[in-house]
Amino acid sequence: MKTENVAKVTLKKSVDLKGAVMVIVGCQVGSGIFVSPKGVLEYTNSPGLCLIVWALGGLLAGLGSMVYAELACVIPKSGGEFAFMYHGLPRGKFPAYLFAFTGATILKTATLGIIAITFGDYAMKFMSPSFCQYSDNYETAQKLWAILAISTAAALNIVSIEWTQKSVKESSLIVFLWLVLSDLPKALMISIVSVISFYVCVNISYLTVLGPIGLLESEAVGAAFANRIYPGLDRAISFMVMLSTFGAIVIASFTAARGPFVAAREGMFPKILAMINVDKKSPSPSVLFTAAITIFLIVIGNFTLLSLS
Repeated sequence: MKTENVAKVTLKKSVDLKGAVMVIVGCQVGSGIFVSPKGVLEYTNSPGLCLIVWALGGLLAGLGSMVYAELACVIPKSGGEFAFMYHGLPRGKFPAYLFAFTGATILKTATLGIIAITFGDYAMKFMSPSFCQYSDNYETAQKLWAILAISTAAALNIVSIEWTQKSVKESSLIVFLWLVLSDLPKALMISIVSVISFYVCVNISYLTVLGPIGLLESEAVGAAFANRIYPGLDRAISFMVMLSTFGAIVIASFTAARGPFVAAREGMFPKILAMINVDKKSPSPSVLFTAAITIFLIVIGNFTLLSLS
């Protein structure tokens, strides 16, 4: 092992306000707005209340982001919630371990699986709309696309970590660590206001074009919306959603792997997960571990089960 090169395995600490806003907005917009409107409307059973829920959810997320910003100011260490619990709570080692274990096996991996399944759904609608309507193997094909997306994102995060950093403008975790004393609060405010406005406006558009009944009957709301406006445009929208969700998968895979890596570094997970690929500057074992757990959840579950996780 070349110990003299270990100290050089670092990420470039360079994120400006624009990059921070792009990453935070990209993480949030990833896939939810293309599938969640149906569920929110179904449970609220009211278009007006549905819009209020979206706005209140955004405000709640904004308050939570400010809490994270303050915690990052007090505990400027890598690991996100793990670091906050480990260093910020009395006897925080045990709750930090519980969070790391839950995040690695269910919480973060299930979230990643949901985004991947959304990618698979829109990939099928882009590649073969007729197959989606008439085939009994649609769910299997959807999962295969999801597994392909997870595997590709993991490969990118292992083989070319520098490409990943450039493509996502650094992960949201790194944004928190390196913008704490400068642009972080401003980036959070701009991002939260932008996302709330975008989500509310998109839902108004869905309800106006599709109507409440049409929205509830749509399996892929974004594609149905585009097809209603201009027949044939649904495939173009599906491709755009694929790009959006794949970007979110790369970011989520990039950040989710840091949890097991930091926990292993503290001696809570197997030591192999704390190993770093010196040449590629990536925690390869942790990335593979996260991808394997996510693929397992995709294979045994479905969108509803992963959402409940």
